[in-house]
Amino acid sequence: MSLFDFVIIFIIGICFVYSFSKGMVREIFSLLGYLVGYVLAMDYYEEFATALQSMVSQEIMARISEFAIVFTVVKILVGLFIIFIVKVIFGLLGRLIRKSVEGTLAISFLDRIVGGALGGLKGLVIVAIIMFPLGLFSGGYEKVTQGSIIAPYLEKIISLVSQESYIDKFLDFSSEISVDGVQEKLEKMGDLNAITQDIKHKKEELLDTIQGGIKNRPEEGAMDNHTKEDKNKLNDLLKTFSTK
Repeated sequence: MSLFDFVIIFIIGICFVYSFSKGMVREIFSLLGYLVGYVLAMDYYEEFATALQSMVSQEIMARISEFAIVFTVVKILVGLFIIFIVKVIFGLLGRLIRKSVEGTLAISFLDRIVGGALGGLKGLVIVAIIMFPLGLFSGGYEKVTQGSIIAPYLEKIISLVSQESYIDKFLDFSSEISVDGVQEKLEKMGDLNAITQDIKHKKEELLDTIQGGIKNRPEEGAMDNHTKEDKNKLNDLLKTFSTK
């Protein structure tokens, strides 16, 4: 195990103990604060950083030789600021809800255990937040996580969190189901029903024609011209149409 692994275990352990003392209700909002803040920071930190840099005078920027370093630092600060603001908002919500139920719901042992488990998850999010700035520097992440056992698992977790949510996928799928598409399918079904009715109608007309021909057939003397085999074939044909 590398030093990076021990740091991760230490952070998760501290978060577990601290959240164990707070209980489940407050810890849920605390974890949500970190998660939402992390996702928002990953999505919008570049836009905020660009807008913030545009507010700085060109004279100040001209005095700074390494523009890329400044831009990277600004992105880190903006990302951490977004995470902090969202964390504070969710933390206040958790405190308010915890106080509202404090008189009727004692912090039981199960409540503490669940809070500790959520604290462990929060520790993973904190580690992901710490790892976020390392990816902005060339080779920084590889050097820190070299020889780490836990880092590959963290990468999978971060990749899962950063992926498009299932709600977004459902919305994308729903957007494809348009009114025009449904109407088109209904029209196709209507055309199919029309074809079916037309076939049925033609079959009835054919049966009526055959039956009418039988009723108007010549007398027995004229029927003697037909062989017995011809009569059997005609009867079989009538049976086939009558069953359909």
